[in-house]
Amino acid sequence: KLCEFIPQYFDITGDKLAPLTVAKYKRAIELYINPALGHLKLSAIRPIHIQQFIQQLERDDIRADGKGAFSPRSIRRYLVILQSIFKCAYKLGMIASNPTESARLTLPEMDEPEVEVFTKEEAAAMLECLESEPLKYQVLIQLAILTDCRRGELVALQWDCIDLEQKTISIKQSAYQLTGEEVKTKSPKTKRAYARCPFRHMLWNY
Repeated sequence: KLCEFIPQYFDITGDKLAPLTVAKYKRAIELYINPALGHLKLSAIRPIHIQQFIQQLERDDIRADGKGAFSPRSIRRYLVILQSIFKCAYKLGMIASNPTESARLTLPEMDEPEVEVFTKEEAAAMLECLESEPLKYQVLIQLAILTDCRRGELVALQWDCIDLEQKTISIKQSAYQLTGEEVKTKSPKTKRAYARCPFRHMLWNY
């Protein structure tokens, strides 16, 4: 059954997923995926079952928080979880084909999000306003604007990450916090080669 395979899926892939991702996956599985599909045998699940699950997520009474139907973007996130699970099962030879392939499903249309970025003038105005703020906020905002560094990477920086002579910053870890737990650190999500930083040119060493 799907519900019986899911713990094995996490045993195999859990260390490759970020802790926050694992927590989100487990919550989605507990609230929506297992109730809808968990009782079915892996080998018996077909695209029609996945399509019915997608349609179920579009119902107005589906959400646990009572906020109505899921948005098309959220529905696709749940499909990504299923795709990851079934991709693992397919690799292990437990199923002959993957029923979650997007080409075999009809997904709700999704509007392209409008991405707003600061202009140079807006960024300069923000930095000017920061001059009257505590130094820690000045540093965080300047690094965020000039390096494209993630929030977790910023707050996890330590003094040994900074080389003033070489004008480099090494991103060694990223901070995260699960609900009800202490702040922890993990490896950075992605590895970028260069970023433009306040130290002139900062080379990101991983």
